[in-house]
Amino acid sequence: MKTLEGAGAEFFILGGDMVDEETVDMASLDWFLGELNIDRGYAVLGNHEYWSGKAKDTVEKLEAHGVEVLGDRAVSTPFGRLLGLDWQESRQYGGWNFNGLIVVHDPNAADYIKGKAFIMAGHTHGGLIIGGFTLFSNSKYVRGLYHLSEDIRLYVTRGVGQMLHQIRVNSPPEITLIE
Repeated sequence: MKTLEGAGAEFFILGGDMVDEETVDMASLDWFLGELNIDRGYAVLGNHEYWSGKAKDTVEKLEAHGVEVLGDRAVSTPFGRLLGLDWQESRQYGGWNFNGLIVVHDPNAADYIKGKAFIMAGHTHGGLIIGGFTLFSNSKYVRGLYHLSEDIRLYVTRGVGQMLHQIRVNSPPEITLIE
């Protein structure tokens, strides 16, 4: 098993929900960001940063650790173009025509994207799947890799966070390493 430190990662991407309504202070986020031994990082915000009223504090903490918060904009990076899309309460993401890597919290945003793109999303925590049947998910894209068209791929990570008060049936936490 590879550790994150031993993976030789060139950059990291945080896809939102780094804090939530139960986050008492930002010390845990500060500690986590301090433990990442990778020079380059990018992030978008998820629903819980906004719902908890901690979006501004989260952005400040990320930027203090040198993480570039993308918030609905594209940047050029040493590894190509990267577009970040923040959570939209309407769950409608306009029309994006983009070639490159896209990070977005909500996998439903994939339905609004055209171009040649690899999309990374989260939000679902892998859903609740028992016996091969999805019993609960907050998206039609639950987990794993989706080939949405010849040019669009979507990967929905289960992430490391919790939902439903620490219950993750058949959905262990994951950190995704793309080589």
